[in-house]
Formats: sequence, structure tokens, C-alpha cells
Amino acid sequence: MHERYGPIVRVAPNELSFIAPKAWKDIYGNRNIPKNSTWTGNEEKHHPFSIVSTDEATHLKNKRALTGAFTEHAIAEHSPILEALVGLMIQRFKDATDNGNKPAVLNIVNWFNWLTFDISGALSFGESFDSVQSGRAHPWVDISCNFGKGIALMASINFFYPLNMILKLAMPKAIMDKMQYHKQLAHEKLLQRLDMEHKATAQDYVGSIMAYNEEKGEVKIPKEEVEANMTLLIFAGSETTSSAMSAIMTELLRSPEALQKAYEEIRSTFEKEEEITVASVANLKYLTATIKEGIRMGPPAGIGVPRVVPREAAIIMGKLVPAGVSSRDPSNVW
Repeated sequence: MHERYGPIVRVAPNELSFIAPKAWKDIYGNRNIPKNSTWTGNEEKHHPFSIVSTDEATHLKNKRALTGAFTEHAIAEHSPILEALVGLMIQRFKDATDNGNKPAVLNIVNWFNWLTFDISGALSFGESFDSVQSGRAHPWVDISCNFGKGIALMASINFFYPLNMILKLAMPKAIMDKMQYHKQLAHEKLLQRLDMEHKATAQDYVGSIMAYNEEKGEVKIPKEEVEANMTLLIFAGSETTSSAMSAIMTELLRSPEALQKAYEEIRSTFEKEEEITVASVANLKYLTATIKEGIRMGPPAGIGVPRVVPREAAIIMGKLVPAGVSSRDPSNVW
């Protein structure tokens, strides 16, 4: 539609889609243009809040609580986990080929899913799900890979207010059951993580929130919100990353010259596999550019987070975009 009609497309009577770089700055760089609550439902009636809350203060509180898991110190602490799981995956590839002595067919997308889910489990709940170890998906992997579909369906229903409560009853039972199982498993895993006293200071996601809560001796993120965050992060940190990795691999295979350059940079930099670490690969300029370009060409998220123009209206790409009639019938800006 953008190729035919230009950088601004009205996709519905009250929805606009933008693709120009300037639009990104005008929309997401403007704190006066809030997130669209239609996609999350009425948060006041659907506690608990989380890092994806449309309330900016709540979002910032949760974001600060999780910042500790993304510091340089935390990344250094996480490195052995990532390196061990990647190394284990490579070993499984070697096992399948009898150390390169025979051909083998592997579904790399599945392996990427298992790898990132194991990493996400380790960083979210302090333990891997052993999908890479066993060479098969943990039951939660398949559910998480389809979790986004369930979220999209629920968000779509919210557009039909006030019929959304009735329409939710028409949601496929299989999807609702899987979403419930996802939440229940996240609840159980969180309880296990909280019982790991020796990991109370670990800079994983839960450890970061616990440290944030203890800064002034008061609880800032209640356990219900911690659980809500973990329910989201186990999905957000795994399926999206594996999708990005699959996109990068696909584009490299489609571009032999780029693949060769990445290959030569890696081979000329490292003499032994053991030299390849989280810290050392950060210095590979061409590989870094390849990753960024792969994500650009195959973004894990199909659209940007929707925003809604406030009552004061807004100027986007030099155009006056009117305010929404009400919070239930907003002028969405994608």
C-alpha cells in the first residue's frame, strides 16, 4: 500500500500508517503522543501492570527495575550462559554429522527457537529448559511461538468496543487454553526462581527487579507485576530473537558475497572456536552490520507499537493529524 500511495496511508477511517524515518522521530520521539490502550485493553480493570503498560509512569518504573539485567556487568555475567548454550548447539550439529563425516539435514529455525528459549529461561527464571540439550522443543516453546498470535487476536477484539467482552467468548478454546497454560507455567517458574536464595543478587531479570525493590527497603514492583513481566519476557526474549536470527541467516544465504565477507572476517579474526565469545564478537564490524541489516530486512515485529494522537492533535511529517474522538475511537498512529 505504501509503495502505491506513499509514506502515509489511511488504513482505516481513524488509523494512519507511516513508514518514513521522520515519522518515527515525530511519533516515538514525542512524549505527548501516548501508547494506544486499545491494544492492551482497560488496564484499570485488568491488573497487574507490566513493562508494556500504556501508562508512561508505570512503564518507566518497570523499565528501570529491569535495567540492572542489561548493564555491562550483567551482560558479562550472562556471557557464560550464552556461550555454553551456543557451544552445546554447535556440538549437537557436530553429533548429527558425525563430526563432519556425513551429511545431515537440520531445521535451523527450530534450533534457533530452542536456543533462544533456553537462554530466555535462564535469564528469566534462573534455569534453562534443556531444549538444546535434548534436541527437542519444551512444551512451552511451541506455545510461546504462537503466543503473539493470541495477543494479536485479543487486541483485535478490543477494537470492537463495547462488543469486545462478548467477542472474547468466541475466541478459539485451544488458543485460550494455551494462553492460560503459558501464564500458569510462568507463575510456577517464578515461584521456583524466588526460592533460589543463592541467586537473589544475580543480574537476571528477576534478580534485577528484586535489587530494584530493595534499594530503599520498599517494594516498588509487586510480585503480581513481576509475574506479568516474566510472562511477557519469556516470549519477547525468545521467539523474536530466533526470528531475527532466522531472517539474518536467510538473507546471508541469498547474498553469497555478504556471506563470504562475514565468513572471512570471522575466520581471519579467530584461530580457535574457544576464542569466539560474547565480548570478542562485539569487535566484528562487518558481522555487526550484517546483523543490523538482517533485522532491518526481516524485522521480528511486523509493525511498530501503535500510538494515539492526544486531544491537542499533533504535527507528523508536516501534516496536522487530528485528535481521537475518544479513547475508544482514537486516531491510531503506527
